[in-house]
Amino acid sequence: MNRPGTAQEILQRSTVPVLCYHQIREQTAADNADARSLICPPTVLEGHLRALTEAGMHPVTSTQLVDHLELGAPLPDKPVMVSFDDASGGQYTHALPILERLAMPATFFVMTVVLDRPHWLSHDDIRALDAAGMTIASHTWDHHPVIKYADKDWATQLDKPRAQLEQIVGHAVDLFAYPYGLWNAASLPARPPPITVPVRPRSGRGGRRVPGR
Repeated sequence: MNRPGTAQEILQRSTVPVLCYHQIREQTAADNADARSLICPPTVLEGHLRALTEAGMHPVTSTQLVDHLELGAPLPDKPVMVSFDDASGGQYTHALPILERLAMPATFFVMTVVLDRPHWLSHDDIRALDAAGMTIASHTWDHHPVIKYADKDWATQLDKPRAQLEQIVGHAVDLFAYPYGLWNAASLPARPPPITVPVRPRSGRGGRRVPGR
């Protein structure tokens, strides 16, 4: 087994682009400018993903990516990772059929406060995504930035959402995405067990195995 990489080695491997999508639906007249920046129509999403394959890029799973970053595991030529944040309903109704048509893996970072609400993912949607081979991962309870956590927030924002998702899918959930890509050393107290974390701000950089939370 390969040894875990040093911080410098992981940084040198952090060259894989990660695409991050949010709401997959058509825009409406009620959407303001901020909302529109997070909305990708289904036909546009499919065009993006087809363009990746036509350019010779190879979608990889989040597990493949973190194994590459931490352990130096090889990746195919021109790797790319596709991800979806926040758990909006169109990720199941619109994105999943596209991903299945293209035989493309993706990771869904779920904000659990919204589950089973109208226009958001349901428990059944999460199970269906998992059954389709997609990776289910945590994205806090309500998108509260990690750098602002007080002691009580760790359980609310990280421990409980992770446990809820594990109960839904029936297996371990060990991936986490920082809201807004924000983190600092002070926000990562040494609390076992470690959680596998792709450090994935909008630039698509990555990392793994941050001790504690």
